[in-house]
Amino acid sequence: MILLTVSGFILGGVVTYYFLASAAPDHPRPPWSPRSEMRRDGGAGPSPGQKGAEDPKDIERRAKLVNMWKDRLNLTGEQAEQFHSIFKAGHEKFAVEAEAARARYSQIRKETDEAILKVLDEEQAVKYHEITSEYRARKERERNEERNQGKEDKRD
Repeated sequence: MILLTVSGFILGGVVTYYFLASAAPDHPRPPWSPRSEMRRDGGAGPSPGQKGAEDPKDIERRAKLVNMWKDRLNLTGEQAEQFHSIFKAGHEKFAVEAEAARARYSQIRKETDEAILKVLDEEQAVKYHEITSEYRARKERERNEERNQGKEDKRD
């Protein structure tokens, strides 16, 4: 009974983590927030929140956003520059917070796994590792497929 309860908590945590980590299409995001495609997978270029060159997609997206507000609000050039700076700062803050949240989730997942392994015998622990590894690999493949599908949709 305890194992079933603990497994339920873990599954709920994992599902919640992946739900929060992935950007649900219907989840409203401020236009200056980091993309859902943030580089958890070690993709090319620096991750959001890291120092270095900025993602050209972010620069382009921010420029479009500023131009939209410039047209709608009849902003002066100086106001548009200020909007750009504000959006960029907001994006950087979101990226830092997202990275910190991923680190916290990872630590919680590690602590939960360690607690579960203390309850299991050796054979169960091996099976637990197999099941969770398969689940995490499958979820990662699904996220990659969604990212790739999104890139293909944008090309069309």
